[in-house]
Amino acid sequence: MIKTIEEWLRPGVESGVFFVRRQRNEIVEPKYGIYSVDSMMIYIDGKYTIEVQPKGLHLAGRTIGGRVDIVHPKGKEILFRKILEDRSEWYLLPHAKWEYENESILFVEDTLVEIINRVMSENV
Repeated sequence: MIKTIEEWLRPGVESGVFFVRRQRNEIVEPKYGIYSVDSMMIYIDGKYTIEVQPKGLHLAGRTIGGRVDIVHPKGKEILFRKILEDRSEWYLLPHAKWEYENESILFVEDTLVEIINRVMSENV
């Protein structure tokens, strides 16, 4: 997911709207042990920061292929990956609450743009 988000942001990075920094983090999971993953900081116009934080592969008994949190000044978004027979897809969890899992939407470039626009808006 980190690489995909970097690709989506590339035009904005090249034009100077975004600055992106990666860092290595360790995740500890009983099922998989300790492993390293990249997280990402996205700086927008020098004013706003969005953190993209991988959280793990196996979460609270859920059959998902991973979780990534997007943390920003106006809240938090939760992404989770569904593993399908021939591919995997990332979804945005509404209201960052698992009880809304059935209402999840496919996480695509336009979804990221909506999050960035919300972060940059003056409305709370």
